[in-house]
Amino acid sequence: EQLAVFVLSDKPMIDHATEAIRRGAEDFVPIPFSRDLLRKEINRALETADLRDNIAHLRSLVTTAFGFDQIVGNSARMRPVFERALAASRSDTPVLVIGETGTGKELLARAIHTNGRRRDRPFVPINCAALPHDLIESELFGHRRGAFSGAHADHQGLFVAAHRGTLLLDEVGELPADAQAKLLRVLQDGEVRPVGGLDSRKVDVRVIAATNRNLHELRAGALRQDLFFRLSVLVIEVPPLRERVDDIPQLIHHLLARHGDSSASSLIGLAPEAL
Repeated sequence: EQLAVFVLSDKPMIDHATEAIRRGAEDFVPIPFSRDLLRKEINRALETADLRDNIAHLRSLVTTAFGFDQIVGNSARMRPVFERALAASRSDTPVLVIGETGTGKELLARAIHTNGRRRDRPFVPINCAALPHDLIESELFGHRRGAFSGAHADHQGLFVAAHRGTLLLDEVGELPADAQAKLLRVLQDGEVRPVGGLDSRKVDVRVIAATNRNLHELRAGALRQDLFFRLSVLVIEVPPLRERVDDIPQLIHHLLARHGDSSASSLIGLAPEAL
C-alpha cells in the first residue's frame, strides 16, 4: 500500500516545499492552515489513490485477457511459437507472424505487446486488406486538412496513434506496391509525413506484421524484398489446429471453463465419447 504524506510546517519556505514534494509528499501545507483546504487536499489524495488502484486492476485484467496463458496449447508444434513469442516480448525487434486465417495471429501479437515493456502504451491493430487503396497512406500516416477531397480536418494516422506502443499490420501482404514503399521509408527513418503536409514527425513504434501468406509467397513478390527483410527479423509461424490435434482437448476444456464462468450454462465437461 502507498501512504499519502502531507507535510505541515510553521516555517514554510519554497525550498523546503520543493524538497518535500520531490521526496514523495502529496503536498506541503503551511501552518496555520484552513481546515476546508486541508480536507479538500486529503479528498484529492484519496481520489488519486482510488484511481491508481483502478488502473492497476485494469492492467491486471488486460494481462489476464491477452497474456500468453490465453493461447492454449502445449503440443510439440506450439512450443516453438511460445518460445519465439516470449523472446519477442523482451525486445522491440520487428516480428512477422505467419499463419492461416483463424490461427490466432492477432491474439499472439497482443500477448507479445502485453508482456513487453510497451504494455502501458497503445496497441493499435489494422487490417491492411480492409483499407481502400486510395486511403491507405492517409490511414497509416495521416493527412492535413484539405489534402484531398473529403479531408475536412487533420488526421493523425495510425503510426502517430501507436506512438511509443505497438502497431499490428495485419494482412500486410495485401498492401499495394506503392504503399509498401512508403511503409518501408517510415520503418527506416522513424518518421511519418502526413498527406498534404510539409513537416515530418518522429514516431517510436514497435511494428508487428501478420499475414496468411506463406514464406514462399512473401519472397516470391507478395512483399518487396527490402520490406520483407525489414519486417521478418523474427518470424513466428502459427500452425493450424489440424497440425496440432493434441491441443484440441485442452482447447475444448479452456472454452468450456471460460463460457461456464460467464453464463448460467450447466456445461462442466465433455463425455469421452463426445470428445
